[in-house]
Amino acid sequence: MIIQFPIIKMPYFFTKTLQVHIDQELREDLQLIKMLGHDPSLRYLMIYVLPENSADKSLSGILRFWGWTYLRRALTNSYIFYSYYKQWPRLKKNVIGIGIEDFESQLDPHMILSAGRHTLLYLYLKLVENKYAQNGNQVQLNLAQNAIETAKGLIKKRNRRTNRIDLLVLILWHMGEYFSQDEMESYLAAKISFQDLFEKMSKHYQNVMLTNLSNYCLSVYDDTFFLDDPLI
Repeated sequence: MIIQFPIIKMPYFFTKTLQVHIDQELREDLQLIKMLGHDPSLRYLMIYVLPENSADKSLSGILRFWGWTYLRRALTNSYIFYSYYKQWPRLKKNVIGIGIEDFESQLDPHMILSAGRHTLLYLYLKLVENKYAQNGNQVQLNLAQNAIETAKGLIKKRNRRTNRIDLLVLILWHMGEYFSQDEMESYLAAKISFQDLFEKMSKHYQNVMLTNLSNYCLSVYDDTFFLDDPLI
């Protein structure tokens, strides 16, 4: 089920860091430190929410101690926790929540190495779930799970890796909900462009899809054009 996506206030520097394409000719930690270092509150959050920490409280020390994969997952789940409880988690054990590792692992093979756009999508969808729950929505939303279940098979059929896995998942999720699975698989096998598939949809569903993708991009501070195949 796809609902109307709202615009969500996201943590700016963390969100932008998750969009960085890591240059393999440079040291990953130097690129991440440059991004994360813009926001002093991020460094404080890293020290505050992690169950243990290195003796070196610098960003480089924290990254060396935890590694970027664990750290971004911990920060993501901290923001999700805060969105629901309005306080930061203060745990003695692992702050990684159930779901994020499986979500990322299913998308990793289809990505060109980057800082974590799959993490970014997971964070957004969980924040949307929390927003709807807090507004009294009676239906339990499992947006991250629904997105993966619809898109993962279609991603394999498409058989191309991408820099922007989040936009690809959202496009395939929406199109997979509109067309049948068999139809989508045949369209992908025939290499029909997303723009041409978009034109096959009803005007109402086109508006739903464009609104949702626009609200996602606005939420994550991404101004790219998401139906242009070379971009994803």
